[in-house]
Amino acid sequence: MQKGQSLILILVGVLIVVGIAGGAYYLGKQRSSSAPSNNQTACTQDAKICPDGSAVGRVGPNCEFAECPKPSATPDETANWKTYINTKYSFSFKYPPDWILNEEGSEDGYAVWFYRPDYKDNPIQIQLNIQKNGTLEKEISTLKKQGIEMKNTTINNTPAIVFTGQIGNGIGYIKEFSRDNNLYSFDVRVINQNLNDYIELLDKIINTFKFQ
Repeated sequence: MQKGQSLILILVGVLIVVGIAGGAYYLGKQRSSSAPSNNQTACTQDAKICPDGSAVGRVGPNCEFAECPKPSATPDETANWKTYINTKYSFSFKYPPDWILNEEGSEDGYAVWFYRPDYKDNPIQIQLNIQKNGTLEKEISTLKKQGIEMKNTTINNTPAIVFTGQIGNGIGYIKEFSRDNNLYSFDVRVINQNLNDYIELLDKIINTFKFQ
């Protein structure tokens, strides 16, 4: 065999070896990229129930539950109501814009009452009475002696009571609490009407009540 032919055979052999090595390297890279990573974790298929009743699953590298849908803002039904401000006792509250409001002070306290324009046809009235030198403890004692059943509640995080009873010619739903030795008494009173239809309205008004 001539020297030139031997050199050619050697070069061909080197090219074959290089080709095989390159092919093996390429196949190895392909398998490596397509194989699942040891660091990846398959998330479980459990679900989390959100406050609105919808469900979310686990997502992301840490398999954490996805965020629940944010609730839409509830419209403020009292946004267009009128605001009453009492400077003597430093409080305010809102009331329906078409209702008529009156107020009167005395040595014993203060009274604010308001009613619908069609009061003659719909005798419904809401009132706030402030009694000087009155406490919730004294009021509870008095009501117990009269045999009136009460329930405990709160107004602005302040202990309060709620009860129903006769008020004049009608029936009323009353909520009371005390502050600075004054007894605050909210009530809605109706005559020949369904009292339950207006309890929610009184509660909405009370929810707007705040001290300045």
